Amino acid sequence: MTKTIFKIENLTKSFAQNVILKDVSAEVKEGEVISVIGPSGAGKSTFLRCLTLLERPTAGAVVFEGRNLVEKAYVKLKKCGKRWAWFFKTLIYFLTLRCWKILH
Repeated sequence: MTKTIFKIENLTKSFAQNVILKDVSAEVKEGEVISVIGPSGAGKSTFLRCLTLLERPTAGAVVFEGRNLVEKAYVKLKKCGKRWAWFFKTLIYFLTLRCWKILH
């Protein structure tokens, strides 16, 4: 049985009265590679920002290796955060660099 690395449970994010994410749930198993796709304004970046807690979710849980990150203190999160990466989107990387240079 493959180990669950990330589990997102009923993730909700609102800004004032605007609900951007509503009850999003997903599970990522060890070794899986996922993509988050959708049209502009669909909430993809907000979703990823909530996963890495650059944005605090309004409700729900982000469980990483059995620990609910939403409940953790910032100092403890820094220790967990060494296991993942956030790559800010910008077209300039793709116009000037080859893939292996971007990743190294």
